[in-house]
Amino acid sequence: MVKILKPVKARPQKPFLLIFILLLVPSVFILFRLETLKDVYEIRGDGSDSSGDAAVQKTRSHKLGGRSDAWLPIVVADCDGLDPRSAPCLKATNKVSNMISAHELVYRPFKLAIPGFINETQKEKWVEAVMHDAGLQNRMMLRVDEGKAVYPAQFGQNLVFENAPYTGIPPPDLWREDSCMGGGAASHKQFLNPVNVSELDDAYEALVIATVPDSWSWQHFLDRVTVIWSQAMLGAEDSFKGDNITIVSGREPQQRVNELYEIMRVKHVHRVSRAVAKKVVFSCRAPLIHPFTSQRFNDLIGWKPTPLKDRNVVLMMPRSHSRQIMNQDELNNRVEALLRMRGKDEVFQVFDQDQFADMVDIITFMRDRVKMVIGPHGGAMYNIRFASPAAVLLEFMPTQRFQPVFWETARLFEHHYYFYFCESLNAQHNMVIEDLNEVVGWIDDILNAQEHSQLPAVEPQYDWQV
Repeated sequence: MVKILKPVKARPQKPFLLIFILLLVPSVFILFRLETLKDVYEIRGDGSDSSGDAAVQKTRSHKLGGRSDAWLPIVVADCDGLDPRSAPCLKATNKVSNMISAHELVYRPFKLAIPGFINETQKEKWVEAVMHDAGLQNRMMLRVDEGKAVYPAQFGQNLVFENAPYTGIPPPDLWREDSCMGGGAASHKQFLNPVNVSELDDAYEALVIATVPDSWSWQHFLDRVTVIWSQAMLGAEDSFKGDNITIVSGREPQQRVNELYEIMRVKHVHRVSRAVAKKVVFSCRAPLIHPFTSQRFNDLIGWKPTPLKDRNVVLMMPRSHSRQIMNQDELNNRVEALLRMRGKDEVFQVFDQDQFADMVDIITFMRDRVKMVIGPHGGAMYNIRFASPAAVLLEFMPTQRFQPVFWETARLFEHHYYFYFCESLNAQHNMVIEDLNEVVGWIDDILNAQEHSQLPAVEPQYDWQV
């Protein structure tokens, strides 16, 4: 706990003492403010001392002082000129309902840098894979000559209902068009029927609907539940208090997901067939890929970046089952030998989540220590979200199981990203790196370029050349 420093009166006959105190007190204050993620989470609305006038002003402006502030969506509350299906127009046509707040969120267009490649052949294979990926083609346009992928403006909705029931719709954990962030057909209509006052005695204060597909899993908690929470919190200052939020999702989550809920400092309930809340927050209409909803989660949990010069770990993330690199041990030995030869105090480490006490330890380690992550495509790579900007991710991908998720993730969090296709050897998509000398030399080049690269990972897209 931070101690309050009592003011000290300087004696007139000793002016040097006053000067000493004036220099010392700011220094002590700065040291106390250098809090780590493990020591404190400055979550907006967590009931801490940040609830004074300054915090209220910060909340009203939607700014947290973090990286996501640069990507804040435009919040529109007026129906004039909007599509009749937009949030303000839904409220305008339901004037006698219990919909007390309806905001349309306009997310700015942006560009992601395409990966770095070891040669032109690898680049051509990646471009071909992207062109055959329907999901990518639906959400972005690839500009190979520019080295960018352009994502258009997107829309989200925050709807808040008063004294409303949740009765299992949208359905949790199912990959359907009508599930929350599962498609475009998630319905809010069940919340338009207010409950009787007699049902409010045991009601939740504010219930955020996050019944996304596979909400229990590490992967889809991070790529969907965190998006909903980040978007929903934009309405907290207008309709509900952040410290009273309860998130409802599907089945009981995995351990690491429960630990993330603890870091978020929100209550959460699961497998709920019916619940009543004084405020129901419906943010299921949210963009899957955007810098704001990605970076906002880190800002909300109090994450602060560590400079690249203070990070020295090159982290290998191997796999123990499908998509294994069959010559992984030799790759490990070669990379470790490379780091010794470089003589830059870089440390080689193999990632093992069981060596960490909890997600706080993992997040702190990724943020404060890691400069590069190497490995085959796999769920552990989601931890790149918690690395400080300008980290490197080098991903080995089996040719028969292309997935672009970590390219998008790494770029959204302002990291360098490199891609390498390996032939799928079997149904488990195990791989062999054929030319280890070439790959290890490439890793050396990547590390040398890391501190000097000026290529932005993510940047705004704007058509007019002003």
